[in-house]
Amino acid sequence: MPTPLSTPTILRILQTQEVIPPTAEPTRRGMRWSTTTGLEHLMWLSKSADGALQLLLNTGDAKFAPLFREYGRFATRIRRQGNLLAVWPSKKDQADLEKLKNEAETALRFIRDRADLCDVMLEQEDLLYRGQWYAELGLFSYPTRLVKTLILAEDLGNQTLIEDARRRIHSGIATAPNGDEVDVLRSSREVAKEYGKILGRPIDVG
Repeated sequence: MPTPLSTPTILRILQTQEVIPPTAEPTRRGMRWSTTTGLEHLMWLSKSADGALQLLLNTGDAKFAPLFREYGRFATRIRRQGNLLAVWPSKKDQADLEKLKNEAETALRFIRDRADLCDVMLEQEDLLYRGQWYAELGLFSYPTRLVKTLILAEDLGNQTLIEDARRRIHSGIATAPNGDEVDVLRSSREVAKEYGKILGRPIDVG
């Protein structure tokens, strides 16, 4: 039986295929790098209980990631519906490695740039699908995401996104399908106060 490739080997293969740039930084989890569009990616692999391969990606804002490293690095989790490969590939499994390459490229296109990251964070849904890939959002992180969007939109100078974030902050109570509720304005004000300390300036939630 062919020997399955190790995680570092598979990530190096993705580098040779120019999916991951040569400047990517190895971390305990996987590979991290910034893009010319101002995003930061962290990509790694995971094995499910039945041995299937899963590719996981966190995409966030490169500028604010270092400041908010204790608060999730301004990142959004990008995940795929179902397992990517049924078994962990070996060197001979060229078709599986090609599929992995294509799926990794699709995941990296999920969020196009900093403005698109704002659009994703503004969504109230638990999951935002784009094809077979989706962003894991969650209702209880909604106020936090709105404040992050406000910070990023102000940095971009995007008045439309600023106004949209503030309007949503003042939208009242957000309710999940299971009936759970979040007071968006109160929670957003608490987050803005905490994040303002990190930035060294007040955050105006309107």
